[in-house]
Amino acid sequence: MRTILGAALAASLALTTVHAEDKAPNPPLFSEQVGAFDPAAPLPEDKGGLLAQALALYGREDLRDRLMAAKKIAPCTVDAAHPDAVQAIVDGANASGLLIINEAHYEPRGRALIGRVLERLHADGFTVYAAETFAADVRGPDFAARPWPAFDDGGYSNDPVFGRTMRSAKALGYRFVDYEYDAEDPRMQDPNVDVGVREDIQAENLMARIFAAEPNAKAVIHVGHGHAAEVAFRTGDGTETRMMALRLKDKLGRDPFTVNTTYYTSPSSEPAVCTFVPSGPDDSPRMDLFIGLPAPAYEDGRPVWRRHDLGDHAIAVPAAFAGQSEKLAIEARPAGEPPLAVPLDRVLVYPGETLPLLLPPGTYTVRAYSWSKGWLPDEVPLTVPD
Repeated sequence: MRTILGAALAASLALTTVHAEDKAPNPPLFSEQVGAFDPAAPLPEDKGGLLAQALALYGREDLRDRLMAAKKIAPCTVDAAHPDAVQAIVDGANASGLLIINEAHYEPRGRALIGRVLERLHADGFTVYAAETFAADVRGPDFAARPWPAFDDGGYSNDPVFGRTMRSAKALGYRFVDYEYDAEDPRMQDPNVDVGVREDIQAENLMARIFAAEPNAKAVIHVGHGHAAEVAFRTGDGTETRMMALRLKDKLGRDPFTVNTTYYTSPSSEPAVCTFVPSGPDDSPRMDLFIGLPAPAYEDGRPVWRRHDLGDHAIAVPAAFAGQSEKLAIEARPAGEPPLAVPLDRVLVYPGETLPLLLPPGTYTVRAYSWSKGWLPDEVPLTVPD
């Protein structure tokens, strides 16, 4: 991934602004949740997990972990027959020609893993990358014309780690496809709409935008949590819920290789293939492969895995933004890219903290957002040496 990312960065540095709007969102994504959060106060109830997702997108997985301390993720029983998790995913995807892989929206490392898989599969003829989070513009000419992802290319694409995955996939030449329902779709207007309606819309969109013209397309479909289930769920009253993967399987007549990265925790510092262990008599492996991501570890408040997996260097926040009396969201993007581009790092820094930025070698522009003043006027150059 480092080589592909480097190529994407080099291309972006030579690019003039092609987007009609070059202002970043004001305020940034999830600013309401983050703006109200005080880590020194009693932890709030996080209904829907939006705060956990927001803290991760702001580079504060350490605070996310405090918020989610009560959430139990099962330990992985390692499948010794498959020592390389990425290779196991690649092998299964190649056998099928169609990979459906899930993520937890609060876990950037899962998106980085998908980036590694995309790079490997491209060499095997995979050409399509569809993700639940993408906006419709990813099928347009503006998206194709620039190597950097923009804030309005989707929801979780605003995560700097996922932004890197998008950069790499674009540099490789993947065709990007969105498939989530349209907010104006009348089928989704009823607040009590059955979950199956959304699942069917997603499957319909994938059929129309990929497989109608190319039934045997080699595609990676990136979903959240249970959308990758290819075995129906049954609730206590016997109601059956058929998720997107199962519906697509029926419509297309192809058996996808389905991967879960959210169910288990790896016992080591590397992702692991896990043997499915039923949690009860009615539990079943609704996906083909289970990957455990490692438990998080931190250095200077930032995740260690980014140094190891992405080659990031820990770099001090520029003096212009250090020692502030209020919390700031500090962003770094490659020099020459507009504020609309998704940064390569974003970190939320509270007064008294000295958390670093995590960046690969290169030249950057750093700016900061204040919840009382908006975007601060300073834009500071930064160089990260090899």
